[in-house]
Order: sequence, then structure tokens, then C-alpha cells
Amino acid sequence: SDASVQAATATIEEWRIRYGLGRNTVYDLIADGRLKTAKIGRRRIITIQQDQDFRELIEREAKG
Repeated sequence: SDASVQAATATIEEWRIRYGLGRNTVYDLIADGRLKTAKIGRRRIITIQQDQDFRELIEREAKG
């Protein structure tokens, strides 16, 4: 259903607020390929899987 799709995704704005990041930082992460997104029509969203992949990436980077 539409509600379950919304629960499984976040807009750029929702995601950046959750992580406490600025808009430019998020778009830099996207441009660098470190944060993957999906586009539905004109909207860009971040799926649960893309969020999890990003968290795993930053954990690996933190460990060096």
C-alpha cells in the first residue's frame, strides 16, 4: 500500500533531519556516490536498504 511504501522510504529532507546533516552535505554525499537514492517521478527518496547501506559504509570508514 501507499502507506507502507512511505514508511519504507524517506525524503532527502526527512533523512537529513534524522541524521542532523545539512542539505549541502547530503547532496555532496549523493554526488560522491556514498549515498544512493531512488527517483520516483520528480521526487528523490532514500529507501530503507539505501539507508542501511549508507550506515554500513560509514561504520566501515570509521573502523579504517
